[in-house]
Amino acid sequence: MSKIWNWLNIAFGWLGQSNRLAHLFGVFIIATLLGWAAGFTTIITAEAKDVQSGGWKCWDWLDVAAGAIGCALGGAIHFTLLKHW
Repeated sequence: MSKIWNWLNIAFGWLGQSNRLAHLFGVFIIATLLGWAAGFTTIITAEAKDVQSGGWKCWDWLDVAAGAIGCALGGAIHFTLLKHW
């Protein structure tokens, strides 16, 4: 079991850093309810908010990647349930 946990931590350890899980789940919920376009807009606005309020000089592209994963999963569920983009 420890080998599996170690592998998961190596493969997906970047998700546990910063607030990436919040990006992933927040975008997932919005994309599931409203579609992939709303999810994509959420990715951009969440990262712009992080840059403006956190004092970062550049975007954290891993936050954007976590949001993109949430957007893809949520958009797929939205399309499957509602059959439209």
